[in-house]
Amino acid sequence: MVSKKVTNIVIIVAIAAVAIGALLYLIYPSSEPIPISEALISISVSDQAVKDGAVRIDVLFLDKSGYVVIHKVTEEGRPGMVIGNSGLLNGLNQNLPVTITDFSGETELIAMLHYDDGDGTYQFPGPDGPTIVDEQIVLTKFKIT
Repeated sequence: MVSKKVTNIVIIVAIAAVAIGALLYLIYPSSEPIPISEALISISVSDQAVKDGAVRIDVLFLDKSGYVVIHKVTEEGRPGMVIGNSGLLNGLNQNLPVTITDFSGETELIAMLHYDDGDGTYQFPGPDGPTIVDEQIVLTKFKIT
């Protein structure tokens, strides 16, 4: 038979667990888990030389169909003119070449992910806008050596 003391301890622990759970809910009431696929969306590009009119993307992950778009960098350090884009991609891609045009000796470029609107044709400006995660455009700057 369980003693009254053990029963009281179990009741106190249960009440404390409920109170801690309620406190956590009050602190984080709307926290919803980020879908794993969205959490993995990323792009990585090493500093490199332009070779055979292309740059190489080390690795990228898109959770749905889209493109890698290469931009010149403005004087303010923001994405500028588009000078290249990949074909339609989805999922994990590694060592991906992207042909660029209108390259004029820039020392830095931006690789940006864009989602496809469903027609399989890159259109920007237009419906194939930048990929945004946590209110941030998914992009990376890299140096041309």
